[in-house]
Amino acid sequence: MSVPSLRALSAINIASHNNANSRFSFFKQKKTIDLSNATKEALELIAIYSKYVSQEFGKDAFFASLEKEEGDKYIVDEMFLNLMKIRFNKIPLGKDFLTKLLHAAINKKFILSVKYLLEISFDHALDIVNNKNEYGKTALMWAAAKGHKEIAHLLIDAEADVNLRGNDGNTALMYAAHEGHKEIVDLLINAEADVNHQDNDGCTALMLAALKGHKEIVDLLINAKADVNLQAIIDGSTALMLAALKGHKEIVDLLINAEADVNHQDNDGCTALMLAALKGHKEIVDLLINAKADVNLQAMDGSTAVKIAAYVGHKEIVDLLINAKADVNLHDMGRTPLMLAPLKKNCIFHMTALMMAAAKGHKEIVDLLINAKADVNLTNFIGFTALMMAAGGGHKETVDLLIRGGANTNWRTTTLKMLVPLFRLHKLVSSFSSRTINSLPRNITCKKMTISMLALSLLATLYISKIELPN
Repeated sequence: MSVPSLRALSAINIASHNNANSRFSFFKQKKTIDLSNATKEALELIAIYSKYVSQEFGKDAFFASLEKEEGDKYIVDEMFLNLMKIRFNKIPLGKDFLTKLLHAAINKKFILSVKYLLEISFDHALDIVNNKNEYGKTALMWAAAKGHKEIAHLLIDAEADVNLRGNDGNTALMYAAHEGHKEIVDLLINAEADVNHQDNDGCTALMLAALKGHKEIVDLLINAKADVNLQAIIDGSTALMLAALKGHKEIVDLLINAEADVNHQDNDGCTALMLAALKGHKEIVDLLINAKADVNLQAMDGSTAVKIAAYVGHKEIVDLLINAKADVNLHDMGRTPLMLAPLKKNCIFHMTALMMAAAKGHKEIVDLLINAKADVNLTNFIGFTALMMAAGGGHKETVDLLIRGGANTNWRTTTLKMLVPLFRLHKLVSSFSSRTINSLPRNITCKKMTISMLALSLLATLYISKIELPN
């Protein structure tokens, strides 16, 4: 009898070809699968020609049908197990092949199959527990990421190395922390997982848990002596900064109590306070202020927490910062290397919080700042005042506020005063290419602030002065 082409083979085709159709009635009826009477040849063909794994591993129609028709995972696990047993009677076993099967079984939480594969690998002296797939993942990493505690326990008992790292540098602990699997994190810590391991970007399990808002895991890691002040290599972020950015108040509180550095600055000079101010997380700003965060620290682009809050329009946060003695007249620019190279200057914009609020038309914040003794007549690097920037943006009510606050309506900037910095600014903007932008620090928040401040000053200049930029 001829065998159909391999492409035409499916579970039903193979079974019917071997006169075993009645034994595969589980495709139509939700009953317990009885494999004992199925022809061995039919099952062997299924085992050999089916990939019998989940989508990540190339699942075919056979197992998709099983899962669709049979909701009982135990039944599917039993089927998987029997297919492997028949397969192993005919085909020589290989370490990578068994590893692939183990990962597939873990992915679908086939506990029976996992136990069987561990026994087989032990009998044949094959270490599939610590063998990595093409992505550098081990069985324990899969179990940790999926939250399969019982399987993780089995693997650890089978001498899985809890500190192996994948191609991206992540460990099983990091996967569990990121996905929020508290019991597995606890299991791995007790198995002596390195709580301070850093991946290729310098991230730790604590950073990932803080970022995702997994409070109980953060608490577990802190109690396991995780270093709360480790910095990511990629941008200098800490767990506190990530929690502040995402608005996880309880985690911020935990980290502060664990002596996290509230004044740490990342590669762009940003602090946790600046990030909380940017995102409008008022309660976190309050927590950080009470923890003695320096409200006047400047980022590389000259940003301060109050400038950022004024720019994006968070009135209550501006008020909090003013009450915490934020300097409302601070307008010295920072030391952004990208800008220093073409300009050879250390002060570019000289923007104050008042200028930034005025340019955006945030009249209530402008009023707050005026009442906090903000100097309404300070000028930026081309001689513009807050009044000029409000006028340039068409913000009439803000203009009225500034005039009532004592803004000089007769102030004029001069072409001579503007020409040199405008020429330099034009050269800077002209030099921006996709490569230049991509080479900026990878902390997107501060990058955006830098470019926004640049655009704000340039657009206001062009709008009001109508000066033609030199070539």
